[in-house]
Order: sequence, then C-alpha cells, then structure tokens
Amino acid sequence: MCALAATLDQRCFEIGTEPTGKKLQSLFELLDTDQNGQLNYKEFLAFWRMMDLDNSFTINPVEISAWFTRNQYLICRPHRKIVLERLNIAEHKYLHPLFRFLDADSSLQIDAKDVIPALIRLDRNNDKKIDR
Repeated sequence: MCALAATLDQRCFEIGTEPTGKKLQSLFELLDTDQNGQLNYKEFLAFWRMMDLDNSFTINPVEISAWFTRNQYLICRPHRKIVLERLNIAEHKYLHPLFRFLDADSSLQIDAKDVIPALIRLDRNNDKKIDR
C-alpha cells in the first residue's frame, strides 16, 4: 500500500509522510491517545468509532477501506525512508533510460521533434510499424 501510494503521487507521499512538527509519527501514536504504549478498551472503542462511518456500531469492508485510505500516509510514515529509496532506485533503473531514449536531440527536454526519431528507432524491421 505504501509503495503504491508513493508511486501514484510521490510528492504528496513525501510531504504527507514527513516526520516534522506536531504530526503524528505512526498509526499507533494516533490510537494510543494517552501515550502509555498500550491500547486500552477506551482507545480501541475510539478507533472503532473512527472507522464506523455510518454510526451503525458495525464496520463493513467499505468503512475499513475508507479509513485506511484516508490515513495511508500516517500508516506509511514508519516505512517512508525505504519506500522513497526503492522509488529512487526504480526511477534511475527505468525512467532515466527511457527519457534518454526519447530525448533524441539530447536537449534534456522531450518535445514534438523528439517523437519521430524515437518512433523510428523503435521500428526495428523498418516496416513503419512498432512491434513488441
């Protein structure tokens, strides 16, 4: 979940998981309101009520999913460093070579004049079609 959130919106993930100021550092810190390192019944009940969006005293899969989606950056905060490291590795491994390939004139920008040369390089058998 954390890697997917970061992949979909890396800038938002970086900001949302930044451990600064008075922001909570983890999901447990959100739930452990008295900060004693344990969840008591009152804290668990408060957590249950947070997830029970329709106040039915039952929690269905949609409510659980909605709660976790709404709080994904808090859940992911403890994993921030490793997720961002993996994204950085993936970017260098996959995106940089693709960008260099598409940037036909080496201008460090991809524009319309780069598209035709890139497509020509992809046509390995010169049949004016790009095959797999």
